[in-house]
Amino acid sequence: MSLLPTLLASVAALTAQSGAEPVRVGVLSLLRPEAVRITCAEGAVLVAGDNTAPISLAPGERITVEAGAAELAIIAACSEPSAAEWELPACASCRICGPGGAPARLSVEVLRPLPFNRTLSGTLEIRAGAGRLQMILEVELEELVATVAAAELGADVAQAAAAALAVAVRSYVAANRGRHGAEGFDICDSTHCVLFRGESGAFGPLGGRSLELGRSAARLTAGLVLTDGGRVVPGYFHACCGGATASPAQIWGPGSGSDALAQVRCGLCSSSPHFGWQRRAPLEDILASLGIEAETGCLSVTHSRNSALAETVRVECGGEQVVFTAEQFRIQIGRALGWNVVRSNCFTVRRENDEVVFEGRGFGHGVGLCLAGAVEAASRGWTWLQIIRHYFPRWAVTPLSAIPGAER
Repeated sequence: MSLLPTLLASVAALTAQSGAEPVRVGVLSLLRPEAVRITCAEGAVLVAGDNTAPISLAPGERITVEAGAAELAIIAACSEPSAAEWELPACASCRICGPGGAPARLSVEVLRPLPFNRTLSGTLEIRAGAGRLQMILEVELEELVATVAAAELGADVAQAAAAALAVAVRSYVAANRGRHGAEGFDICDSTHCVLFRGESGAFGPLGGRSLELGRSAARLTAGLVLTDGGRVVPGYFHACCGGATASPAQIWGPGSGSDALAQVRCGLCSSSPHFGWQRRAPLEDILASLGIEAETGCLSVTHSRNSALAETVRVECGGEQVVFTAEQFRIQIGRALGWNVVRSNCFTVRRENDEVVFEGRGFGHGVGLCLAGAVEAASRGWTWLQIIRHYFPRWAVTPLSAIPGAER
């Protein structure tokens, strides 16, 4: 007998009582903007500094926020062409929300250092420091889950795959609240935490359909998270496992995750374009990415005894050697040369003349939910719960509101 109807009925009752706090997301964290222009789509309220009265912003009204060394300069242009601009005294921070504290729908245009646009919904806090803007969006958990699922999967997948991802994302966020606590927010919007792109502008030509699929998946699984022994555990996910997932200890070392999250034979992602790959890069670029000042050298990989996963990469140059874990190596190469060079931790390496040739399987860290496998499983008629149980066989699915203190 399926437990799904009972599980969903309990979720409906519990989430009706849920008052989960919004998640504080560090947005535009990689761009570190110097100046932005914000347009209020439906009107908003601006509070600048600690001692100023709230300022109502009309629909379509724009404000420009620029960073000083430790203060913000805020200039507003009214929606009426004939209205005069106004400027506020310099302040350390400001907040923009909707009327009555509701989420505001804001179009954020980065002016410097690089042009960029993003549409965000929530309460936006902006701070200044060292000539850059720190931007923190308070967003409802379910909206965050929906937009991350949309960004990761797009529109042309079965709902069960998106729903399985929604459970994983919700679990990851709930388990990692406060990960960036020293910086004043919970999680960031890059692949370091979750790929959060807001409401629009980054989903391609089918953006509206992608976002609706994500929201439908969030509603279908509202409030559900993965648990181990009664505590929320992070629902790791990645693009393609290449045939078998990895355990947290294999990628990040001992003590990095629940022992109940072990390797799983996927058997579903073989048709993915990421399943097998080969990439080349100049040896000099590889060494520079690793912080090694040399024009030539030798690279060798050690592999896990029981799998094809790389464990360490040894780099020898001029009689000296440096050893990286496979994950350190992949991350450093990815940040410098892009994530398509070393696509996973399942790879071999060889040198051909002045190039390094990488051959491997999968895309991403390989832990937890394989998105390519989930998409294939959903196309075969699997439910989202069957997908979750395939990739997280030892973990339970539990309403977040039933776990004391977890909704903070």
